[in-house]
Parts: sequence; structure tokens; C-alpha cells
Amino acid sequence: MRNFSGYSKKAKWRVLTTNDTPMLEAALKDSETDDLKCFFSSFEKLKTEKDIRNHIYNCVMQVEFLQGGLWGILDFAEKKLLGCIYIDKVDWERDSLSLGFWLSVPARGKGLFTELLPEFVKDLLHYLKMNRVEVITAISNKKCNALLERTGFVKEGVAREYAKIGEKREDFAVYSLIFSDLPK
Repeated sequence: MRNFSGYSKKAKWRVLTTNDTPMLEAALKDSETDDLKCFFSSFEKLKTEKDIRNHIYNCVMQVEFLQGGLWGILDFAEKKLLGCIYIDKVDWERDSLSLGFWLSVPARGKGLFTELLPEFVKDLLHYLKMNRVEVITAISNKKCNALLERTGFVKEGVAREYAKIGEKREDFAVYSLIFSDLPK
């Protein structure tokens, strides 16, 4: 999976490595805390450059063992990290995986993920020979829910009080996209 990379018209994606620590650190500083708490379950632990480097290293190990990983969404010059896609819960028996994504505040509102997410998912399913991608997102995250529906994901239901964000338990929507949903 470490070679899984690609591009759309607006950006490119590739596995983040520990060399990308300064870029991720800068992107985290440019972003909203609540979004990051949803994306990085261990966000509170990502306080120093060393913490961020260790997090990336752990994600690289997930990639090496085909169990997930962290992909950076970068501008074409690879000078700025625009966001991330995290692959989690790879289930080889069921040919499915779940993913999450996050976009830095300056990169939002430009249609980046509307264009990039379908390409990433299509390439990922082909590359791994998987059938299903699942995304679980807070019901309160209206923009994310709209993006998923706009890009072909199907809302399967609601996981009640699925996770705690701050001090409050929130309901989350479960979305999926299966191989046969992809455009031919």
C-alpha cells in the first residue's frame, strides 16, 4: 500500500512519512480543534513535533502491514498539506475498509474533496481489490454528510451516541460506497 498514490485535477495524494512531520504540524495549527478531534482520536496527544512524528510513524507501520495508514492531500508542488485521508479498520475477510478525512481550513470551500474523494476511493478499491468503503461521520457535520452524498456514498443509518466529541456524546451517520456503485 505504500506505493498507493495518485492525483486529481486539484491535488495529489500519497502516504505521509516522518519527513512530512513539519507539514502536518503546520496544517494542524491552521485547523479547527473540533474537526481534528473527530479525525484524530488521539488529537490531544499530538502536542509536540515528536508526538506528530510518532503518530506518522505508527501510520506508516499500518501501511507496511496492510492495515491502514495516513495519506496526505498535497498541492502539486508538495509544499503544503491540504488535508489527510486515514484508512482504518481494513477487513480483508469482508473486502471492506473504513476511512476518514480532514481538510485544512484554508483548503475548504474549493471543491477539492468533491473532485478528489471519488478518484481516491475508486483507485483504492481497484488497488486493494476491495468491495466496500465505509465512512462514519458526526450527524452534526452537515458539510461532510453532504459531501459524501454528493460523491456517491449511500447513507446506511445512524449509530446513536457513537462517539464523544468534547464532553457530549453524538450520533454518527454510517455511509458506504461499494465497488458496483463506481462509475464504469
